[in-house]
Amino acid sequence: MMLPMGRKKEILSVILFLVLFCLITFLFLRLSRWEDQKCEQEIDSLVKSVYFEGMVIDAPVYKQSTLLCVKIDASSVDSFYYFSRGCCGVIVRDSIAVFSIGLIDENNPSDLFMSHAERVVVNKDYDTKTLFIRNGDTLVYNIYFGAGRIDEVHLLMAWENARDTVRREQHP
Repeated sequence: MMLPMGRKKEILSVILFLVLFCLITFLFLRLSRWEDQKCEQEIDSLVKSVYFEGMVIDAPVYKQSTLLCVKIDASSVDSFYYFSRGCCGVIVRDSIAVFSIGLIDENNPSDLFMSHAERVVVNKDYDTKTLFIRNGDTLVYNIYFGAGRIDEVHLLMAWENARDTVRREQHP
């Protein structure tokens, strides 16, 4: 049985649409996986070069992502800055470090512990571990400078606010 010409065009149009949809979905997933791998490589390169520890002085939240601001007691670098949108963000300068710990789930005890830590030790043995310390308890977590939803300006604003807090404490 032969289909009328108009019906053939409709079927062909639907098939073409499905093929294009599948192709676009495949490319999107491929690009997304490539970006995730790129982020992992960027974080790995950071892990190899940055260690710091100190007292948490603030934990501001920007666009649902939490930043930890740390007054540094010890560090492997005097100054370090890296930001990649949607990937990772960390700044170390003038004895202050600010880094993103990503989205915090208020129902997750580990997330709450991280966001309310008193002290942090980031990558002390260059082993990709971050220690979050509160009330003598320690949570060990794989290092993660995930930028989440923050913009670069949020990272810089948090650092400037932390610097101002430290200055006020030093010169009341």
